[in-house]
Amino acid sequence: GAFINGILDRVKNEAVPHYDQEGSLTAVLPITGLDDWVRARERLASVPAIRKIALMALSRQEATIEIGYSGNIEQLTASLAEISLDLVRGDKLWRLARTGPARTP
Repeated sequence: GAFINGILDRVKNEAVPHYDQEGSLTAVLPITGLDDWVRARERLASVPAIRKIALMALSRQEATIEIGYSGNIEQLTASLAEISLDLVRGDKLWRLARTGPARTP
């Protein structure tokens, strides 16, 4: 028993770097103004996978945010799709593109 468990533990430990349980990314969100940002932030905060939202920069046209999330990037993308946001990898930063009409709570 102990020998098999030792092997399993070693395999699990080696697998950790490949499966990122928690991550963060910086994304640019196009906005139409401050009210729009506040609403978008509330929608983002409603996503269970998102652990934190830090505002890095804000202009009239866009908000640059750091998103801390649990799970992997595919799960985050799927969660964001549910609130009509499309996560797209850009040159330097990620972009949050709006899809379809924004659902109001």
